[in-house]
Amino acid sequence: MAFLWHDIRDAARALLRTGGYSLVVALTLGLGIGVNTAIFTVVDALILRPLPYADPEQLVRVAEWPRTGGNYTVSPAAYLHWRDRVQAFTRFEARRGAVFTILDGGDAEEMRGARVTSGYFDLFGVRPLYGRTFSTDDAQPGAACTTVVSHRVWLNRLGGDASVIATPVRFSGRTCTLIGVLPPGTTFDRGPIDVYVPLAFTAADTANNGRMLTVLARLRPERSIDAARDEMVALASAFNATRGEAGRGWTASVTPLHDVVVGADSRWLAGVLFGAVSVVLAVACLNVAGLALSRTVVRRREIAIRTALGAGRWRVFRYLLVESLLLALAGGLVGVLMGSWGLRVLVSLVPAGLLPPETPPLLDARALLFTGFLALLTGLFFGTVPAWRGTAPNPAEALAAGGRSAGSSSVTTRAHSALLVVEVALAMVLVVAGVSLAVSFVRLTRVEPGFSAEHVLTFRVALGGERYQSGDASARFF
Repeated sequence: MAFLWHDIRDAARALLRTGGYSLVVALTLGLGIGVNTAIFTVVDALILRPLPYADPEQLVRVAEWPRTGGNYTVSPAAYLHWRDRVQAFTRFEARRGAVFTILDGGDAEEMRGARVTSGYFDLFGVRPLYGRTFSTDDAQPGAACTTVVSHRVWLNRLGGDASVIATPVRFSGRTCTLIGVLPPGTTFDRGPIDVYVPLAFTAADTANNGRMLTVLARLRPERSIDAARDEMVALASAFNATRGEAGRGWTASVTPLHDVVVGADSRWLAGVLFGAVSVVLAVACLNVAGLALSRTVVRRREIAIRTALGAGRWRVFRYLLVESLLLALAGGLVGVLMGSWGLRVLVSLVPAGLLPPETPPLLDARALLFTGFLALLTGLFFGTVPAWRGTAPNPAEALAAGGRSAGSSSVTTRAHSALLVVEVALAMVLVVAGVSLAVSFVRLTRVEPGFSAEHVLTFRVALGGERYQSGDASARFF
């Protein structure tokens, strides 16, 4: 290890003596590594990182699916029929979206909510920060209203005090007993929901063919998703045969939850971006390789002196490669800073809903490990050829020729030409792809929607509480 330390010390001194060259290389590499780091965090969030639940590979979404295509939600009648018969899952839970207007803790505020079955939180393996989640008794028709709230609601609206457990919380039209508070950042199936209440099924629900439930399930460890899909298709076929027109042309679908949370379009876009920035890094490496090759040619006299004093070719090669790795390390540090800034910019530009809230892009240990590996790979990529070429000259010829006059070697010229050809080719790929993307975007912005949107507004009226549970009450209000 002593010889390696000497190489690092000598290489650092040499780079400090040529501060301008070192700064240009570090910034060039930092730009390429930085954009790759930023995009990697997005790729990691969308493709590589598992969902933050217990055994996430066992979680699936079950839906009623028309044979004409498209995934849909599930009717209460179908859910209750499937729940009592399906064998492929250890848990089979449902959620229905709702809107609640909370009155406690300040001005009235509308919040996104959900009605969920009693085992919904157990399905994900989520335990409350305070209190408990719903029991079977809470989800019985006619049971007293209970609620579980998000950490945000507990902190901002309920004082952030654990003593509020078992106290009433007033919503518009109803009052519920607070029984639990979820940990911060808890999100299910792309839903940053603030208020949960039990989903209780009445006798009328068994005849309800309206599809409004999101059904999530957990596979048995010994069952495959294909086996579960076959069972659900069989159950759906048998049940739809009894539903008449409401069940005609419908079947069931089973989809891994990760594929639901992260859509195919998002994965495709992340892959394209990662490919593009990889080309940017390759161009940066080729630029630096050309600079390193030129610098090695200029230093042939210095290298010849080292060889004449007894340094073998491997020792000189190792020394030059250490220089490249130190520059790559500096570029990696710059890349972390640029990647952090670039990630914030990228996230601010991404349309809402494209990135899943379950796995947000983070510059975490995984990203830093990737950056370190990328810096090492970059140093080897742009440093190996110049270092090997730098050990090639005959010491006597280099000493006799002097420093710069030896730069006209035909081998060196061919190496420069090859680097230039590859660099131009990659640059053309980027230019053509960028221009095509820009033209496509401009064309999309000019597509006529078929109607005039000027001076037109949209709005939504959400009727919550027991007062508007019936369709007649809602109709009278409107």
